[in-house]
Amino acid sequence: MTRKASLLTLMAPLIFFEAYLLLTVLLFRFGPWQYYNRGSNEILFFALLYQAALAGGYLLAHAIYRAPVQQAGNFRRLFTLSLLVNLLIFPLTSLARTGFPVPDVLGGLRSPGEAYARSLTYRESGAGAVIEYLRILLGPVLYLYFPLAVFYWTKLSSRARFWSVTLVVMNMALFVAMGTNKAIGDYAVTVPILLLTAVAAGLIRLNAKRVVLGGVIVVALAGMFTSFFSATMNSRAGSSIVSGYFPPGNTRVDAQNLLLQGVPESGRTLVVGLSNYITQGYFAMGLALREPFVPLYGLGTSPFVLRQYETLTGLSGLEEQTYPARIEKYGWLKDRYWSSMYLWLASDLGFWGIPIFCLLLGMMLYTTWRDAIEARDVWALNLVALHIIVVFYFSSNNQIGQSGEALWTYLAIFFMWITSRQGIRITLSSRRSL
Repeated sequence: MTRKASLLTLMAPLIFFEAYLLLTVLLFRFGPWQYYNRGSNEILFFALLYQAALAGGYLLAHAIYRAPVQQAGNFRRLFTLSLLVNLLIFPLTSLARTGFPVPDVLGGLRSPGEAYARSLTYRESGAGAVIEYLRILLGPVLYLYFPLAVFYWTKLSSRARFWSVTLVVMNMALFVAMGTNKAIGDYAVTVPILLLTAVAAGLIRLNAKRVVLGGVIVVALAGMFTSFFSATMNSRAGSSIVSGYFPPGNTRVDAQNLLLQGVPESGRTLVVGLSNYITQGYFAMGLALREPFVPLYGLGTSPFVLRQYETLTGLSGLEEQTYPARIEKYGWLKDRYWSSMYLWLASDLGFWGIPIFCLLLGMMLYTTWRDAIEARDVWALNLVALHIIVVFYFSSNNQIGQSGEALWTYLAIFFMWITSRQGIRITLSSRRSL
């Protein structure tokens, strides 16, 4: 029987994400980094316009929502398949990204900067290209286990829980060995929200013990992220976070900023680093607003698709027409700095076209959230997890379009969700011989 969520529960993601995006704008305008265009009303206008469009799409979806067609599904089968494929491909993934089938975690912890440089050089050599293409093909299957494990935690056996946690630890270990924060950061962001999704769906009933345990998990993940984030920033050569100097725009940190005055010395690297990470995209937007719109007709939003198109057609120079590339004349480096999702979208839609995307994204946020908590739709649940990452990184980078694995995973899961909620079954059959 389908659950009926309260209005507050249905609106919770909108309230949370709007507050978060507003925080990124306020950090750009009043945070410790002294971007010379931080006071630009044009940047503020577009940033708030996109938030308004996101909210508009969310509320529109609430007004026109229709429940999905109910279908019997076996989440355990999908979970088991995903878990097995992940465990089998993990040594190959580690080999492709670090050169070793078992991640060198101790090396990554001792010197994250060296580990990052070593892994980046190895990956750019193309040694693991075949494995990465295999991961693209298997991307949707690889992604499923984690949201399902958190959401259906109370329904899983002890053995399934053990292997789920083991795989999460293995993935974090791999990224530590690569000297990057992404895996830990993604888990720190998604686990709390997926746990709340399970609570909203009635799969986890809160009591004192579970509240304490959930709090411990969230605090532990946050602690691991903040600790390793600070370590990586401190150990990377030429780190802007350590020097307090961001080359584009000759930008420096204001040591007297109120935000920095309110944290101990040991926490300043974290505050300076995170504020730089989630605000430099607005600075880039200000640079891009100087440039004329050059439409790329669907190729500009995804660097991965653009590169594949150039390879297949033999054309070149298309990437140089994207906004992140065209603002390099102002000192920006598209392969080093975070241009935000906005600049990649604008390369196809223009800055005035982005509200259309945000409107549709808002509709998707609401519909998948409601499908997940009321109908417990497994495909909607996975889209909820993907949307968490998309919105959290919105002001920083393009989480969906920058890699083939992320893009194919999103498109495949979206296809399964939209067809299943309409009652369309995908089957393979053959005619009998006459």
